[in-house]
Amino acid sequence: MGVNPKGGNVLGRDVYTTLAGLPIVPDVVVTVVPPAVSAQIVDECATLGIASIWMQPGSESEVSIKAAKEYGMTLVANDCAMVRRKQWSNAS
Repeated sequence: MGVNPKGGNVLGRDVYTTLAGLPIVPDVVVTVVPPAVSAQIVDECATLGIASIWMQPGSESEVSIKAAKEYGMTLVANDCAMVRRKQWSNAS
């Protein structure tokens, strides 16, 4: 599920305008946003009870990382999910 303030549809899938608007609460949120936005997303995750966040490289900031740690979230930062996926698939 995607979230973007503009909403819409991508590849036949709905894009929601907020995390709160998702039909289900996700287990993890992956951020691909400017660093200034990540802290807001961390706060929204905390409000919704989302305990895990993965900040793609360039998305993280000192403020957002500190906030996630203060909320006790499971945090991955400065590590690309697509690079990690490729590493995992090449390991088999």
